[in-house]
Amino acid sequence: RLGIDRPFAVEVGLWVGRQHWGKGIGKAVLRLAVQNTFLTLSFIRRIEATIFADNSASLRLFQSSGFQREGICQDHSMRCSQSLSPDVFLWSILKTDFLKRQSALSSDS
Repeated sequence: RLGIDRPFAVEVGLWVGRQHWGKGIGKAVLRLAVQNTFLTLSFIRRIEATIFADNSASLRLFQSSGFQREGICQDHSMRCSQSLSPDVFLWSILKTDFLKRQSALSSDS
């Protein structure tokens, strides 16, 4: 989602059906989304994601994909169950960090 008020930033999110958990689908989709966004849209400087604080799998996925946690938004979202946390973490990856990471990965090969 491209922001009108901040045209240099986009938001990414994914939802993987339970039957497909643990198959690497989320990792592959996130990698392609980040790579294609930064390499084809020259004006984009950052990609953001909001992740539910109790979604440990997504938190690990975004961290392992080079995203950095920037903060927490408390009582941010309505959820279908009150037993689930309404808090979300804001994560982002900057284009400069992505390019450094890509350079390091290619030099390791």
